[in-house]
Amino acid sequence: MKPLDRKLFRDIWKLKGQVLAIALVLAAGIAMFVLSNSNYDSLVVTRANYYRGNRFADVFANCKRAPLSLLEKIESIEGVAWAQGRIIQEVTLDVAGMKDPATARMVSLKIPYRPGLNDPYLRAGRFPEPEATNEVLANEAFMLAHGFSLGQQVKAVINGRSQTLTIVGQALSPEFIYAIKPGSMLPDNLRYGIFWMNERALEASMNMEGAFNEVSLRLTREALLPEVLDRLDTLLKPYGGLHAHGRKDQTSHWFLENELMQLRSMGFFIPLVFFLVAVFLLNLVVARQIRAQREQIAVLKAFGYSDGAIGLHYMKFVMTIVALGNLLGIGFGAYLGSGMVAMYAEFFKFPELTYILSSRIIIGAFFFSSLTALIGTWSMMRRAMRLPPAEAMRPEPPATYRPSIAERLGFGHLLPIQVQMILRHLERSPLRTLLSGLGIAMATGLLVLGRGNIDSINYLIRAQFQFIQRQDVTVTFYEPQTQRSFNEIHGLPGVIHAEPTRSVAVKLVLANHEKRTAVIGMPNMPLLQRPLDSNLKPIPIPNDGLMIDRFLAKKLGVVPGQTLTLEVLEGERPTLQAQVVGLVDEYLGTNVYMNLASLNRLLQEDRVITGAYMSIDARSRDPLFDRLKNTPKVAGITITDAAVNSFKDTVAKNIFIMNFFNILFSGIIAFGVVFNSAQMSLNERSRDLATLRVLGFTRAEISAILLGELAIITLVAIPVGFVLGTGLGQAAMAGMQSEQFRFPYVIQPATFGLTTLTVCLSALISGLMVRRKLDRLDLMAVLKTRE
Repeated sequence: MKPLDRKLFRDIWKLKGQVLAIALVLAAGIAMFVLSNSNYDSLVVTRANYYRGNRFADVFANCKRAPLSLLEKIESIEGVAWAQGRIIQEVTLDVAGMKDPATARMVSLKIPYRPGLNDPYLRAGRFPEPEATNEVLANEAFMLAHGFSLGQQVKAVINGRSQTLTIVGQALSPEFIYAIKPGSMLPDNLRYGIFWMNERALEASMNMEGAFNEVSLRLTREALLPEVLDRLDTLLKPYGGLHAHGRKDQTSHWFLENELMQLRSMGFFIPLVFFLVAVFLLNLVVARQIRAQREQIAVLKAFGYSDGAIGLHYMKFVMTIVALGNLLGIGFGAYLGSGMVAMYAEFFKFPELTYILSSRIIIGAFFFSSLTALIGTWSMMRRAMRLPPAEAMRPEPPATYRPSIAERLGFGHLLPIQVQMILRHLERSPLRTLLSGLGIAMATGLLVLGRGNIDSINYLIRAQFQFIQRQDVTVTFYEPQTQRSFNEIHGLPGVIHAEPTRSVAVKLVLANHEKRTAVIGMPNMPLLQRPLDSNLKPIPIPNDGLMIDRFLAKKLGVVPGQTLTLEVLEGERPTLQAQVVGLVDEYLGTNVYMNLASLNRLLQEDRVITGAYMSIDARSRDPLFDRLKNTPKVAGITITDAAVNSFKDTVAKNIFIMNFFNILFSGIIAFGVVFNSAQMSLNERSRDLATLRVLGFTRAEISAILLGELAIITLVAIPVGFVLGTGLGQAAMAGMQSEQFRFPYVIQPATFGLTTLTVCLSALISGLMVRRKLDRLDLMAVLKTRE
C-alpha cells in the first residue's frame, strides 16, 4: 500500500465520527434519489409492457348508439390501424351484506373470447360461457375490497331491470389501472367495480343489438392524432357522439401520468438539497484537514510528491466519504423503493409490478453525489495543491482576535467572559460560522417542508369535505331528468335537504386554448356543494355567466369579463357563448359553475337536472340507500364519507409516507450538521480549552464556551430555516399542482414547534457526545502540541 493511502486510512479513522455523520447525510439524499427514480422506472416499464401486451388503445370516443357497420368507415380513417366497438353502461349494484349502494361499469366482451383492444387480463377463474347470460368477470380491486371468491353473486339494475350476476373470473385491465367512477376524483374499490359481460347478453339487456356506444382505436406510427380525432368526431356526431380523446386524456392513464410527474420532480428536487448540505459539511472538514496538516503537506512536497499527488490524496478522502454514502444510500433507497412499489401495487392494478433498480440509477446517484462533492471541495483541494513547501513548514499565523461587535458597541462588559470569548471566536471564522448555520438552517427547512406538506393535506381534507362538499350523498341519473324526479328524490324518507344539479360535458375554447370539462348548474345560494373564494367564504352563483376554477382559468388564460366558447359534447352538441363573471378556489378537479335556470335556458331545455346533492338523517341511512339502489333511473350514488376515507387511503397515505422519510432524513441532516460543527470546533480549540482548564476553568465552564457556540449558531439558524422551509414548501407544492389535486401550502404553528424541538434535540445529543470527548481531553498531550 502506498504511503499516502496509509495516511488516508489513518485520517479517516481519526475522523470516523465526522466521516460517518457526513456519509449519513449524503446517504439520505441518495436514498431519496434511488427511491423516487427507481419507483418511476418500475411504474414506467411495467405500464409500457402492460399496455403493449394487452393492446391498450390510443383513442377513445363515446356515443349514444351507433351501428356496427360504422366501424368500417372508422377504420378507413387515415392513420387508424384497428377500430373496436363495444357497449359500456354504468349500473347500480346491490351487494349482499353491504348497506351502502355500489356502482359498476358494465363492459361488453366478445365470447368466445378472442384478443382485442383493451384486453382484460384474467387473473383467476375463466371467461363467461357463450350461452351464459348472467356470467361476468369482475375487476380484482372490487373483489378484494369485498373479499369475494369465484362464484359470488351480485344483483345489478341494468336498463331498469334487476339481474343476478355470477362472477366467474377475476380480471385486470390496462384501462382501469386506476379505476375511478365517472365524475369522481378518487377511487373507491368498495363501491365501484368493473364487470365484463358476454357481448350478446349485454346487447339484449341494453337493447343494443347490432350497435355500440363506445369505440377504441389503435393508430399507426404515422397517424396524426388531431386529424384522426376530428374525423372520428364527424363520423360519430349523427349518433350522439361525444368528443373523442387521445390516450393522454383517458382517466386511468391521466392519473398514473400525474403520479409519475410527481415522482420525477421529487427525485430531483429533494436529493439536491441533501447533496448541498453534505457538500457544506465536506467543505468544512476538508478545509480543517488542510489547515491542520500544513506541515505534513510541506514534508510530502519536500520528499518529491507533486501538487497533483497531494490534490489526489484529498480527493480520495472526499470520494471515500462519497462511496460510503452511496453504499448506505443505494442499499437503503432500494429497500425503501421496493416497499413503495408494494404500496403502489395497492393503488395501481397491474398483473405484476416488479421493482426495478437499473444501473442507470446507481450510476446517476454516484455521479451526481460525486460531482456536487468535488465541486464543493475543489477550492480547498486546490489550496492544498498550491501551498508552497516553505510557507507550509511555518505554522499558520495565529488568528487575529479583536473585540466583538458587542464590545465595539459598548456593552460587551455586561456579558460574562465566556460569552465574550464565544462571540470573538464566531467573528474570527465568519465563513465557517455561516456554512455551519446554513447547514442547520437547511436541515430545519427540510423538517418544515415535510411537516408543512402534512399540514397542507389535512387542510385540504378539511376545506374540501367540510366547507366545499357538505353533502352526505350525491345522486346521479342515467339520463337528464325533469324536476319531478328531483321532487321524488327530495321526498324520500331520511332526506333532510336536497339541491338539484345539472352537469353537461363541454369543451371550453378560448383562442388557442381548450379544455374538456363539465359545467355544473346549481341554485343561486347552494348550501351543500358550495363554490368558495380563497378565504373559504361561499360565493353566490350569479344569475348569468360562468364561475370558473382559478387553476383552470389560469390554464385557459381567461379572466373575468372574457367570453368563452362552450362546445357542448352531448345531445344536439350546440356551440354556445358564455361570459366568465368570477373565479372560485377548489382543491379537487377543475369545475365550472353556472346558475341552474340560466344553464337550462342556454341549453334550451325545461328545468332539466342530472343529479342531486343531499344531506340525510343518519338514522334513516340504510332504508334510504335500499330505496336508491332499487330506483331504476339512479345511475350512481357517491357517499362523501367514503370519498374522504378513499382520499386518506390513497393520495394522503402516499404523501404521508414520502414525507415521513423526508422528516426522518432531515433529522439525520440536523444531527450530522450539528455534530460536525461541534467536533470541528473541539478539534480546533482543544489547546485553547486545555489552557483554560490549567488556568482554573472548570469542565462546565469550558463546555459552556464550546457548546455555547453551537447553541448560538443553532438558535440563529432555526428562524432562517423556517423561512427557507416555507419557500421550499411553496416551491414543492407548486410543482405538485395538477388538475386532479391542488394542495394549498399551509403551515400550522405546531409544525414550527416540533421542528424547533427536533433540531434542538439533535443539537443536545451532538453536544453531549462532544462534551464526553471534552471531559476525556488529555491536558498534557494537548499542551505539548506545537503551535
